[in-house]
Amino acid sequence: MSTNDLPQTVFGVLDIDSSFTEESLISKLRKMDLSAVTQLKVTNSELTKFKLPQDIVFPKLISFLFISETAVFFDSEEVDSDTEAEMVKGKMTEIDVDLDTSFPLIEHLTIAGFPILSRVELFHGKNSEKLRTVTVSKGFESFKAFSQFSCHILGHSPNLKSLMYLWLLFDDGKNHTLEVSLDKCPQLEDMFCQSIDAFSSIHLRSEKEHRMQRLAFQETAGLTTIRLDPTIVIEEAITVVDYRKEARLHADKCSLSACKLINLSGRCWTELGMENVKFENLKAFSILRSSSVVNQHFKGYLLEGEYTKDESLEVQDSILRTLSHSENFPCLEAFICEYVQDIGPFIDQLNQLPNIFSFEVIDKTSVQPIELDRPCKLQNLRIDTGQYSHIKISNQNSLDDVSICSLPKCSSIEISDCSNLTRVDAYDFEGKCSFSFKNCPELTGLRLEHVESIESLDIDESCKKLTELTIGNNKPFDIKLPESLLDNLHTISLGEIDELSASFSNANVIYISSESSLKSLELRNTENLTHLYVKGFPTKFTIGETPKLRYVNASDGSQVYTHFQKMLAHLDTKNPLKSYSIIDIITDEFSKLGDFFGGKVYQNDETKYCHFEGDRNCPICLEELAEECIILSCGHPLHDDCLKELSKDSNDCPLCNTKLREELFELRAFESF
Repeated sequence: MSTNDLPQTVFGVLDIDSSFTEESLISKLRKMDLSAVTQLKVTNSELTKFKLPQDIVFPKLISFLFISETAVFFDSEEVDSDTEAEMVKGKMTEIDVDLDTSFPLIEHLTIAGFPILSRVELFHGKNSEKLRTVTVSKGFESFKAFSQFSCHILGHSPNLKSLMYLWLLFDDGKNHTLEVSLDKCPQLEDMFCQSIDAFSSIHLRSEKEHRMQRLAFQETAGLTTIRLDPTIVIEEAITVVDYRKEARLHADKCSLSACKLINLSGRCWTELGMENVKFENLKAFSILRSSSVVNQHFKGYLLEGEYTKDESLEVQDSILRTLSHSENFPCLEAFICEYVQDIGPFIDQLNQLPNIFSFEVIDKTSVQPIELDRPCKLQNLRIDTGQYSHIKISNQNSLDDVSICSLPKCSSIEISDCSNLTRVDAYDFEGKCSFSFKNCPELTGLRLEHVESIESLDIDESCKKLTELTIGNNKPFDIKLPESLLDNLHTISLGEIDELSASFSNANVIYISSESSLKSLELRNTENLTHLYVKGFPTKFTIGETPKLRYVNASDGSQVYTHFQKMLAHLDTKNPLKSYSIIDIITDEFSKLGDFFGGKVYQNDETKYCHFEGDRNCPICLEELAEECIILSCGHPLHDDCLKELSKDSNDCPLCNTKLREELFELRAFESF
């Protein structure tokens, strides 16, 4: 085998793909130059064993990845469990590599998509001093094999900093206990676990004080107990996103008191009893309900373990009691809560916190309307997922940003007298909803999207700073907004409308997406318009002068498309850049049409010619103009090819800087699907 036949590294990456077999692997590697390889990927899912002899060394390798080339994830409803199993399983059963010898500089190890691994030997009694991160996803046949691997990783990686275990489910059952001894890897800072259905219990042990940065457990199906020794302190973030409300976190209060971010289920929080703990560094605090989990056939999301109303009130009261000790939250800035049956008491408690500015309300069981009329210190307010009949926000001087979404039963949203409010986003409304925005003088951006039906939209003239308006409605409504308001907009996007007749003297971008109902579209004062999008077929279309227009996208065959197609054709007839044949002898049959620099233009019948009276060199390439030339609007002649090259970088004549041609906009048709 010549060196040209050997696999090549690309940017330091060597892929052990299907071109390698178990028989050829070692021989190929021995013939290759491995000195520049920084990442080794094993993607051949047909390999059953991967074993490297100690004479094969990758002196600069940093990253070692076992990723089955068929280890992909699907969201199609058509993929059944048998197909899924066939397509994601790599056949690897054994890995045997001396990391310290073969990869002396290795920092990152990943094993993903090899779920029938039964033996992994990586250390041969030695430590891997440089190993920093380990990730295992859909790997290992049994808990015994995984447990041996995990113990070896912890025992022989003294500088390990990050450990990730994802989507683990073994053939020998689910109710296993995973023990992680932090004394063996004193540098471990981060541990992340997601969908590890094989375990019912996880215990982090440490005889000495151990400070971790981040600890996270997500989609905890089957995981009932998470236990931390009291010597373990989490400094940055702890997350337990519960499923079926069955996970319990057993930890000393001091283990969490140093956190900057806490993200826990309601059950975990109430059972920890943290009401009198001082959180000196806590900046973001989230108390959440059960999490959604993708089912095994990839056909959607499951949500189990829902709380009753009494349980929700119990969690809400526990949170309110905790927040009532405002001195315990000196740094808290953002609070997310999925247990808000009544927003009023939360506002009262949050107003007592010295640095709070953001509150996210999420409670899909709450049916109480939200009425926030008492002044609060919040700058950002998000209301997400609830059964609220209406929302009314008023008399807020601190509020800067409001986001409201996923409210299936909300019929009205009123926001008024918010002197510093700059942006409102509202989206995902299933029924009819009316919107009102009054006395919000600093409002610059308003976005209403995925709204099934807008009953009414009322924006008063006090919103004179509004420059961005997006209305993504599914059913037409009669848009009636103050003329002065529309005239101030820089960007406007409208969904289904019947007609629009308005002035847009400051608008740069107009987007109209109304394919079924648009009857009349009249756009006036469009001198500043640069981009126009009209997805629809108005029966009547007029538009003002558009000297700055650069881009138009319209439905092919519509009046809009035809209008700009004709405009382009008209501009092209005004384009003075024409190609002329050069003629040396002028007879009586030719009539003079005009002059240019160096000669005159003549006509014979319908054909026009140029005649040079002296030097005829092109000013760009300096070669002779022989058969044809272009005469610019300023009168300077040059080669057609030279003009094309010049136009790539400039629109000016190279001799006198006169514009070569009128600016033309780009016209495109919406693609049909």
